Amino acid sequence: MSVVENLNVAKKGFHLSIKHWDIPDQGLSALMGPSGSGKSTIVRILSGLENCAGLRWRFGDTDVMPLSFKQRKVSVVFQTLDLFSHLSVRENILFGARAHKIDSTRCGKLLTRLVEGFEIGHLCDRRAGLLSGGERQRVAIARALMIEPRFLFLDEPFSALDRELKKNVLNLTKEILTELAVPSLLISHDLEEVEAFVTQKVFHLSKGSLV
Repeated sequence: MSVVENLNVAKKGFHLSIKHWDIPDQGLSALMGPSGSGKSTIVRILSGLENCAGLRWRFGDTDVMPLSFKQRKVSVVFQTLDLFSHLSVRENILFGARAHKIDSTRCGKLLTRLVEGFEIGHLCDRRAGLLSGGERQRVAIARALMIEPRFLFLDEPFSALDRELKKNVLNLTKEILTELAVPSLLISHDLEEVEAFVTQKVFHLSKGSLV
């Protein structure tokens, strides 16, 4: 079990106060809540991109908090889809895998599977800055999966996809995460999407607390 303690944040518009949170360290879970409730802030804090005084996060026997973003080996797909606009789609997808020195043969097989399943093979040589919102989402998800992370956060990752494409991308994402045994937390307010994705628990954020 992954244990989060003392996640306390006060920002304009919301206040978070989570004293203890057991997040499954296997399978796929979800965090639901209204827009502006702090879901994305939680992701930024746990991934190490925002500070939170007094926060503790243990992942199994590992104390995550002293670790840098890279050392945490946490992968995140943000709503902002932070791709490198000057790099090609292929270079973006492989960027994290190369930084983490993932086996090249394994990378090649997974890359082929992702670009085919996400229907982005024709985009591989295109610069990321020229992509549409839905194309960027698929590339961002593929990049996150390539590093085989310790934990994956998915922040509204399918919102720009049409219904049929969303179904295909969600199913392949779920399939790969299950095969790689990567525990994940989906951030969403779409109940149908959550029900299709989750294999573990659904958490609800309301008025700054988990209910």
